[in-house]
Amino acid sequence: MTEERAAYIADAKLTRTLDELRGVVNGILHGWQGRQPPKGEPVNWAALYCHSAGVVLDYQNTMGFFVVVEEAAPDASGFQDWLGEQLVLSGWTNVEVVTEW
Repeated sequence: MTEERAAYIADAKLTRTLDELRGVVNGILHGWQGRQPPKGEPVNWAALYCHSAGVVLDYQNTMGFFVVVEEAAPDASGFQDWLGEQLVLSGWTNVEVVTEW
């Protein structure tokens, strides 16, 4: 296998992984009613949507993921923590949740 082909295969696998992560997040967001989410933070529950997912590598070379969710305040830490917990329950660990309007 050539180096070019190996890079393409790695990129395709990563793309599928990130697409799957976005799908899991959107599934959680669309079915939030049965998951006892936190109340009282500025969150538009009717329009939540994960539009981006990515990979992060920290200073210790530990790889993780992040997701960006629209229609929640950037400082909605209770919501961010709740979604992170829901992701762990779904088998996704080491995912940072970022929110924005």
